[in-house]
Amino acid sequence: MTGWTKYAQQCPSAIIKNTLFAIRRNSTNSIKPTKRTPTYNINSRPLKRSTPGTTHVKPIWSPPSFESDILIYRSNNNKLLRFAYLAAGIQMFMWLNIAELAWTYMTDTETDEQGVETHERSSTLKRVAASGICGLSSLVFPGLVHYFATRKAKTVTILKGGKLVAIQNAARIGNKINVFKRLDLSSSARIVPILNAMQNTHASGLANQIYLKPDSKRSGYILEKDGEFVDPYLYDYLFSK
Repeated sequence: MTGWTKYAQQCPSAIIKNTLFAIRRNSTNSIKPTKRTPTYNINSRPLKRSTPGTTHVKPIWSPPSFESDILIYRSNNNKLLRFAYLAAGIQMFMWLNIAELAWTYMTDTETDEQGVETHERSSTLKRVAASGICGLSSLVFPGLVHYFATRKAKTVTILKGGKLVAIQNAARIGNKINVFKRLDLSSSARIVPILNAMQNTHASGLANQIYLKPDSKRSGYILEKDGEFVDPYLYDYLFSK
């Protein structure tokens, strides 16, 4: 019999006590305290830090300081407008070709007493009139496309200081950026309720477009609901009257 076995038989209570102490020490060292980190709601700014014991965080929004330019809207869908410009260019090319053909080959047909038809070149007045009508027709569809593009807002930016607003339209040619006083602009609808309705009911029954109208113009700029409203609360704060 070894010395250890003899010691175990003589002092079983001491062995059990030492074993329990070792198990307790190992379990205590394996559990490390965790640091509680605050939670934030990332859907709006600025945000309020949550307090222990609460389950919901209410966002607190306040107007920014306007120390720099702030982009509040960006149009994401411009493919249809680019296609319309392409179609307008093709249509214009077609009508101009017809106008050239009318000027060059337009003729008058005359029939004599024997039923023989003769073709003579039309008078200058007739050829000019036909070419002019074709030329004007070539401008109708492109004009409509360009007018819609000038009314469609591509970006809306609050300039530094918060008193002026720059609206960039989606036109390909001409003046693309117009600057207005912030107080002269008004929106046809609030953005936050519409975005909430789009998430809940897929925007059924709501208009597809929102108009941001300057006081100096008869028609407003078109803002599409599926565009990117960077800060919808700021938009409602500035333009909903």
